[in-house]
Amino acid sequence: MSIDKTLIFIVITALLGMCVVMVYSTSALTAEKKWDDEYYYLKKQVMWIAVGVFVFFAMSLVNYNFWRKISGFLFIGTIVMLSLVLIPGIGRVAGGARQWLSFGPINIQPSEIAKLTVLIFMADLLDKQQNRIKEFWKGFIPPFLVLILTCALVGGPDFGTAVLIALVIFSMLVVSGISFRYLLLSVVLSLPMIVVLIKMKAYRFKRILIFLDPWSDSRGAGWQLIQSFIALGSGGLAGHGLGKSIQKMGFLPESHTDFIFSVIGEEMGFLGGALVIICFIAFILSGSHIAHKCKNFFGHILAMGIVFTVGYQAIINIGVATGCMPVTGLPLPMISYGGSNLVVCMAFAGMLFNIATEQEKDIRGKIKSRRIVKFGKHK
Repeated sequence: MSIDKTLIFIVITALLGMCVVMVYSTSALTAEKKWDDEYYYLKKQVMWIAVGVFVFFAMSLVNYNFWRKISGFLFIGTIVMLSLVLIPGIGRVAGGARQWLSFGPINIQPSEIAKLTVLIFMADLLDKQQNRIKEFWKGFIPPFLVLILTCALVGGPDFGTAVLIALVIFSMLVVSGISFRYLLLSVVLSLPMIVVLIKMKAYRFKRILIFLDPWSDSRGAGWQLIQSFIALGSGGLAGHGLGKSIQKMGFLPESHTDFIFSVIGEEMGFLGGALVIICFIAFILSGSHIAHKCKNFFGHILAMGIVFTVGYQAIINIGVATGCMPVTGLPLPMISYGGSNLVVCMAFAGMLFNIATEQEKDIRGKIKSRRIVKFGKHK
């Protein structure tokens, strides 16, 4: 197994291990009060981790070129699901937002699925448009329309994920070599939609104001961010110790989901937070190296899209917890409580693993061919 694949495997193992420890640490008290079972959230998360591990190995065995063959069907299916979520009576409301589809006991978040399917579709589209990427109508307009359609459907109920998808698509366009003036044009044309999406929900604009000055409403909208600051600040270098967080005891809302990094900082200190960041840096570097080595443009752009998605989400989540960005509601990849995001991230890791594997096969095939040619000449 190559160094890149080994590093990815070590990283996801470390992150999942931290997920188990921190989900239990942050949710035990809440689970005891709400469900009379301190292991309630932990058991559910372990189940999702098992599903995620299965998805990882399954995706690592499927040749990544297979996904380009069905990218159109995946994209259309995703658009249908995103549309169904917006229909009252079909889309389920949770946490104040309509962003779930329920199929019996299973709840699916289409915006999470969109991260994966839109990424595959965009990689396939950019691969097909590779020779025309400098053109306006045939090179720029198709991916821009995909961006607008996806973000418009996702952004209504889930603005944070819409921002993430927009950043990923934008970055993929940069990597594909699109003209800078078209990139600038895409930003200008997207501004009206961004303004509309922010104004759709009053709390979104308020989050921006609170980000600038959380103490202006310290007992209200700024409470969560201030408690996050207290958690991170009190952790010091090595933290108070696992399970010894004070802020998770009813002071810091969403401590097992969106703000789990704050509790990591409180219980494990600067060293624990640095370890998490190092893991994501290692994932980004190894993924970027895999993309760089891949000679297949579809594989190259797909790998970079995966790196952008996981990297940006980690940056945004940590940025929110540390007060560097407005609250978005994005979980910390492979650590925060929740099934949809974890399974999708494991699928990303599996696809990245397969891209590296197929690249190794190509290299071995070329070496074998050269040896056969040399042997034939020698004879």
